[in-house]
Amino acid sequence: IFITNESYQSYWNCNGSQSCYKQSMQCTPNEECIIDCNGTNGGQSCKEATIDASSSTDVIVYCRQHQDCEDIEIKCGNGDCNILCSGNGDQQCKKLSLTCGSGRCGITCNGQDSCSDSNINVGSASSFECQGDCNSQYPSPFIQPTSMPTSYPTLQQINSSTIDTQTVSTTNPVDDSTTIPTGDPTQLITNTPSSDPTTVATNGPTIHPTSAPTMNPSQNPTIYPSEHASDLSNNPNVSPTSNIESNDVTTVSSTTTYRNIDTMVSQYKILPNWIKKGGDNCA
Repeated sequence: IFITNESYQSYWNCNGSQSCYKQSMQCTPNEECIIDCNGTNGGQSCKEATIDASSSTDVIVYCRQHQDCEDIEIKCGNGDCNILCSGNGDQQCKKLSLTCGSGRCGITCNGQDSCSDSNINVGSASSFECQGDCNSQYPSPFIQPTSMPTSYPTLQQINSSTIDTQTVSTTNPVDDSTTIPTGDPTQLITNTPSSDPTTVATNGPTIHPTSAPTMNPSQNPTIYPSEHASDLSNNPNVSPTSNIESNDVTTVSSTTTYRNIDTMVSQYKILPNWIKKGGDNCA
């Protein structure tokens, strides 16, 4: 069932009918062991034999012909244990008794009666498997989980000794990078940037904006400012008088028209009784 090392250190060749009948075979400790039971035409080459490989590593037993391993007892060691009842005969492993070791353990049964009445003790085996015409009394196949699994399995194992650090590079290298990066990069960026930023800037923004703009701008500014100020407004008083007496207006000539008076009234808010007093000069 398993792939084993073909360089066997302990080998038993039981070729011929009853060649190893009732024989006790002791495999070499800490070495691999193979027993080849081939009784040819007569069979029964290893019938009622005892194979002790409890101190060995990998063990493999071939049972090729009729009753070659009938009533045999096998004890495996700390490696893989393979029993192959797959020859041309029948009842090759009838009444077989197998004690697995601590490694993987398996048996192959070729034929309906090849493994009849046999018994298997899996013991501390890391796994067990039967192939072919398996006995219904055999243990179910299993694999022991590792006693200390890793929390994070390796998805892909890389042999670091095979990596050429001179040729490994990023698939998207930067073509042009700064040689003097900023020491104070932006820590926070906006999470909601404008989806429609301004594309056309003003052609002539002011270079020196006012530092103290008015807090109460005019609600109804004039659309067309006066082109020429009147002669009376060329030098206005910084602190105009709130009440104007009639004697204060002595500079008005006798040729002043009503139109000029209307202008003065609108600009300086001259009292109506003053207008009546100077009306004789405006005829």
